[in-house]
This record gives sequence, C-alpha cells and structure tokens, in this order.
Amino acid sequence: MNISVDGLKSKSVLPYHLSAEFQAFMQEIRADKVALEHDGVFDPAPIIAKLKQHKFGALRLTTELGGQNLSIEQLFAVFMQLSRVDSNLTHIFHSHFQFVEEVLKHP
Repeated sequence: MNISVDGLKSKSVLPYHLSAEFQAFMQEIRADKVALEHDGVFDPAPIIAKLKQHKFGALRLTTELGGQNLSIEQLFAVFMQLSRVDSNLTHIFHSHFQFVEEVLKHP
C-alpha cells in the first residue's frame, strides 16, 4: 500500500515500508522486544501475536482481501525493516509468505 503525503506541492507517494504508520509500528515492536528481554522473556509469542493482529501476514494480499497489496519488492523491504528489529521474527514468517506466494501464483 502506498501512503500519500499531504502538504507537498506535488503529492508524493511513499512505499508502505517508509510510511509513518509502518515506522511507528516497527518502533512499537522494537520497544516491546526490549521490554520483554529486560524482563528476561525471550519468547517471541507476544510480538508474533501483535504482528498477526496488525495483519502482517496479509501484506501481499489485495486490499479487498484485507491486505496491503504490496509488491514482492515492497515485501522484502518490509522484511529488511523487521529484521533490523529482530531477524528471528522475519524467519518465523518466512514459510507463511512462501505459502502465500504459491497461492497467489496458483489460486
């Protein structure tokens, strides 16, 4: 999904992974991870639940299906952002997105 940037003479469109909304979400995930690790919790389940709640697994789906309609290139940019927070989270979702790609190719 592209996010429009208002207030500019020519309306510019940012890719999803550069949007303020996504960046704020990554900051929230980073803060959650730091807080959990501070408490001695290394279980990714609470963060995975939050990613699922925000429909992270649906990024490649069309907006009609509840996704963000990201291109594969945009999806990899999102993976890179998430990996900067915690690469384990990206690995956890890897198989899911591989399955989604197969379904998108062969519905």
